[in-house]
Amino acid sequence: MAGVEKGIPTMVLAAASLDGIISVCGFGVSFKIAFSEIDDSQGGSVLLLALNAPISIVGGIAIGYMSAHLQFGLTRLALLGMSPGCGRDVLLAPTFRAFVLLAVSITAVFVLDWAGYSAGGYLTVMVQSCMLASLWNDLDAQCKDTHKKLEEGKEVGHTLEIATADSPDAEAIENNLEVSRESVGGKHVDVGTAAVSDLYKKLWAYAQPALFMLIGAEVFVRKISASSILTAAIILALAMPVRFLVTYLSVSTSAVLTIKERLFVCLAWMPKATVQAALGSVVLDYARELNIEDDGVIDDTLDVGEVILTLAVLSILITAPIGAVSIFVTGPLWLEQKSPYQT
Repeated sequence: MAGVEKGIPTMVLAAASLDGIISVCGFGVSFKIAFSEIDDSQGGSVLLLALNAPISIVGGIAIGYMSAHLQFGLTRLALLGMSPGCGRDVLLAPTFRAFVLLAVSITAVFVLDWAGYSAGGYLTVMVQSCMLASLWNDLDAQCKDTHKKLEEGKEVGHTLEIATADSPDAEAIENNLEVSRESVGGKHVDVGTAAVSDLYKKLWAYAQPALFMLIGAEVFVRKISASSILTAAIILALAMPVRFLVTYLSVSTSAVLTIKERLFVCLAWMPKATVQAALGSVVLDYARELNIEDDGVIDDTLDVGEVILTLAVLSILITAPIGAVSIFVTGPLWLEQKSPYQT
């Protein structure tokens, strides 16, 4: 795959995720400040509202860290502390691990949003997912290594057990051997992330169209004024070059990347879709709700919500196809191609 050797795909995905978290965090703070004078439920001093962002970041990281280790502890307990059986098989199953991760993620998002720290929920999801992926894959690699050594030890009279009998980690190694001993000659116990990731990909294949259907249902073309479209177009025209330039300057700090690779990263970060689809209609929906309660006295807020929704839709319609085509065309040309015969 192009660019893998320098970690370009991983860098693009990680930066896109962090960019989404920062966007949600900034949107949440701006939303509260903008509506604090209209709606008492969004009230509070500007200082307290501004502190919402750092509290969300620190809290999201801390909760994500603890959640990841708790879920990993459950997996490790099932693998090393439970005897073979239906209960352990269920706990180690990719479906169960994916379900627990999804349930915890949804709970974190809703609870922290209810508490007024919406960005912290999304940061919790990202942190715990990244940490769990690393922990699960490390444990899976250890199991594979132990399984391989056990097979080799079996052929030479179980010399592995004898060699490690006096080791300080003999008990842990023995536990790993017991786990692997069940599957000698067969497949080792899989506790990695590959199967979990495949399940989420299948789920996202259905969830992604639904997300864009929801924002599409909010758009009434006949009600969008020409001034809203013009305002949104001007904002995009000014923002996109600035984003491109800042991205290039950011990746220029890396001496590893060539000029073409830096330009590719700029193009890869251009598409905007998921966050815009999720947040585009929030202000307009909230303005409609307030407008009904106040008998239509906040028409200006409705106009602002309309502009934001229009901007979100235009950003998707313009940047997504341009970015996708740019990545498809420039990727094979500007990124280093690893030979299939290289290891």
